Amino acid sequence: MPSTNHQPPGRSRGVLEASPHSGLFLLADLSHSDPAGATFAWLGRIFIALALIVFGVQHFLYSGFIGDLGLVPVWAPAHLVWAWLAGTILLLAGLSVLTGIYARLITTLLGFVFLCSAFLRFSAHIPGMIHNFGNRGVFFELLACCGGSWMLACTFSGSGSGLSSGARFLNPSDALTVRLATVGRSLFGIAFVVFGTLHFQAPAWIASLIPHWIPFHLFLAWFTGCALVAAGLSITAKIRTRLSAALLALMLFCWVVIVHGPRIAHAFRDGDEWNSGFVCLTMAGYALIAAALTNRHHEGSAWASR
Repeated sequence: MPSTNHQPPGRSRGVLEASPHSGLFLLADLSHSDPAGATFAWLGRIFIALALIVFGVQHFLYSGFIGDLGLVPVWAPAHLVWAWLAGTILLLAGLSVLTGIYARLITTLLGFVFLCSAFLRFSAHIPGMIHNFGNRGVFFELLACCGGSWMLACTFSGSGSGLSSGARFLNPSDALTVRLATVGRSLFGIAFVVFGTLHFQAPAWIASLIPHWIPFHLFLAWFTGCALVAAGLSITAKIRTRLSAALLALMLFCWVVIVHGPRIAHAFRDGDEWNSGFVCLTMAGYALIAAALTNRHHEGSAWASR
């Protein structure tokens, strides 16, 4: 769908102009024709970068044996070597997102890493996922990160003045980046539809995670399931995407603060609690990226290629 905004010659309409001009992401200039989108992208990158660094450290601490967002299959030979490699990849990706250095290339490749990991870890379990909501949840978390990484790549410039000629040559083109981001948006949206159905399949377990001082636990389990399904359908169908994605990010961040924060504080040495909390933060970051890539004036226009 063509954009209504005027674009600089030679630049894809699908690439958000929120890239750092100084080469340092935290010093990025957020002035833009869509300041809300640029702010969403800036905040989303921080959430994602911090989470990737934590996941990378966990691969070293736990030798790759991680429940959620672990990249290495249990059956992999030379498991420790692969765990260190996966940890290094995640650490470098987090630093790249945080600094903006080679970020488009690295986040594009990271999407393929998450995709391969999803099928390497769960290809043998896919037929039984209809009954095993644990495997189904982690499988779609990896797919959501795949899609989110491709969306994230679309927020980085491919030909900035701070890049060397070699970096510009290696960077994916605007057209390819936008196509992958479009596929990524669908993967991300579908994943949240699946996450919502998990709330319907195990509402009592979801309710048990809600702090005791919050009333109506079971109602909230069903309500949040409906909210996840609605947000996923909205993002997939490109209907009110910015509003849905921004509200989804807000809800997920509230879970980080209200649900996961206290659980981490009470079990500070429990890697699973840290992992769950930062998975939630990662998803909030990717939801912000989905909101950033949707033009506020014309639904879906930021997904259009040349």
